[in-house]
Amino acid sequence: MNFQPSPKQVLVLWNLLFTAEEPMISKLQPALTPKERRQLESAGLIEIERRGRAGHVLLTEKCWAWAAGHLEAEISQSKFAVKALKGLLGSLKTHLERQNLSLAEFLSPEEESRDEPAAAVTDLPARIRHAYLQASGGRSNVRVRLKDLRPLLPDLPRPVLDRELLRLQRENPGGLVLWSLDDPQEITAEDQAAAVDLAGTKRHIIYLEA
Repeated sequence: MNFQPSPKQVLVLWNLLFTAEEPMISKLQPALTPKERRQLESAGLIEIERRGRAGHVLLTEKCWAWAAGHLEAEISQSKFAVKALKGLLGSLKTHLERQNLSLAEFLSPEEESRDEPAAAVTDLPARIRHAYLQASGGRSNVRVRLKDLRPLLPDLPRPVLDRELLRLQRENPGGLVLWSLDDPQEITAEDQAAAVDLAGTKRHIIYLEA
């Protein structure tokens, strides 16, 4: 695509992307001239849908593809950039919660990448089983809370441990299962903080067969 949106047009696209709004043409922020709007239409980045008497601005699949490759595109220095930023931060918060990532881990992935090779050369399943038996007093087939397991593996970055736990449950070697605590009265703040998120459900307990 040869057309390059102006900083103001880029800001309009970011507002639409990050807020998921489909505003009337007259409610676009920042406002576009008819020429500026037609340029985005001609480039296939937006389309106008008639809803009653009003025309609403919708993003296209082409716009999503364009945005993925132009996140560094210059935007206009406008008060309307606040709206895009607020929408982006809300989406980022949801993503971090679902992935059990801290903001520091997200912003400094190089720290994680430096830690992972060292962790990868160890036998993670064996280390997890050993930590489980430490926490359970040497017994299998009992519940162990993740808040008690994690401190026994202090050198493992949380994303590494979580991915391995989810992999072991999925492939189920050794009968590893992650469970949720059913009784809300049992769930402490530490349980919540240590839980593994699986499709939006918090798993607080690990269970290993003999």
